[in-house]
Amino acid sequence: MMFQTKNTHFLGITFLANVLLIQAQNTFVPGEGIQAVQAKDGLFMVKINNTDVPIPCSGVLVTPNTVITSATCFGNSPSSINYNNTQIIIGASKNDYKIASLIVNPNWTAQNRNINNLAIVKLNKCVDSKFGVPGAIDYNQIGLDENMYQVTSAFSTSSKFVDGPLSQIQTIIGDEKRCNFLHNNSTRNGDIICTKISPRSNICFGDRGSPLLSQSSKQIVGISSYFFKPKGQICDANNSVGVFTNLKNYEEFLISNGITCTGAECDSKECPSVPKVAANRQTRIKNKGLNQKKTTGFQTFNKNLRSKKASSAGNRSLKSQCTSSLISSSVLFVSSGTHKDFDSSSEYGIGCNKNSFHLNVQAQSRDDFYVRLYPENGYYNNDFVEIQIGFKSGRNNISNNIGLQKRSILSTGKGESEIDIFYEQGSLKVKVDNSEIQDTIANTPIFKSLRFATFTENAFVYNATVKCINDNGC
Repeated sequence: MMFQTKNTHFLGITFLANVLLIQAQNTFVPGEGIQAVQAKDGLFMVKINNTDVPIPCSGVLVTPNTVITSATCFGNSPSSINYNNTQIIIGASKNDYKIASLIVNPNWTAQNRNINNLAIVKLNKCVDSKFGVPGAIDYNQIGLDENMYQVTSAFSTSSKFVDGPLSQIQTIIGDEKRCNFLHNNSTRNGDIICTKISPRSNICFGDRGSPLLSQSSKQIVGISSYFFKPKGQICDANNSVGVFTNLKNYEEFLISNGITCTGAECDSKECPSVPKVAANRQTRIKNKGLNQKKTTGFQTFNKNLRSKKASSAGNRSLKSQCTSSLISSSVLFVSSGTHKDFDSSSEYGIGCNKNSFHLNVQAQSRDDFYVRLYPENGYYNNDFVEIQIGFKSGRNNISNNIGLQKRSILSTGKGESEIDIFYEQGSLKVKVDNSEIQDTIANTPIFKSLRFATFTENAFVYNATVKCINDNGC
């Protein structure tokens, strides 16, 4: 499969300009993880061409007369786009559909163009099911190990845009650390999905506006926003991160603008003459309400989920299960400027009935990082055990505020570590990478909650899980 190259512009995105404006006449052979999509399996795809915005753009048909895409497909000022200069090609059709109306997410801005990057296009006529079949949106939670794929007909490579036949790019969630540093709020809130592709794919990314689908449900979970790479480097599959708008967090926006049912099997009041087509899909979602809250990251567990912003009363205990995910993606804890500020927003329930558990967590900070373990009502009675991880000082400590004991050992002070905390019947062991400290806690308290803090700097916390060791069935 060989694709033809295309000369394009990226609308003032200076960090990609030197890469994507290079002219090339040679052909391109896609690599690992890219395969052609048969026409019958891509009838939901939309090609968007606008003479005022000369970049490859796609979209996805979700009702017979509605397309969703990225706002940046219409430049820095979508509200002033000339509809007559826009050509929309649906699925297998060669017909030129026109825009009847364009609705951009109200939180999108040209200054922060790659976040809230979502637009709804209402077409001037309904699409005949012979040419285009709407795709269904999957609003379910995305797992960290979810296999996904981007459907596209244009590719960004290290030197050019490449036009080609409709294809799918295998992808997974990845490189969230870099996403956190660039878009910490959007990553924490789950507004975006950061992805990686095969290092041998020979590309950097697909095109904007194209859909991201779940491999298991074959339904749409995201819309392509953009990709980024290290500053000063030429993009390739290893250093590029694809960013998608997570549709789960924009369900209210879509429903409030008339997208109440998506997919081939939905009835359409606006297009009653368009026959329904039985779709061969694994449906993971039916009807959802308007009041669904945003997701915080990408959880792999659907029980005992913990939001950093939950109230402290709800955090101090969780129903026991063998393994609970406290933070299954990542959370940025922002320093208030106060030393070791263990406020209620950093509290998580431990949730083990027996007096034993294993906490595993990864943390990153430029300052020392702290974990406090509290028994029932311990926060209010100032009863706790404090564990210090010496990212800055190089010293790991256990401070037992209940029994006034203390143990310490030097660590490497490298700024990022995997931390294991084992507690069983009064015996506390802390393992930080290859360093280990142990203490016996007086009075054998039963710990019910924990809180995170740093000395003064911010901290990222990743993949925090608690495993109950001696609970029934564990």
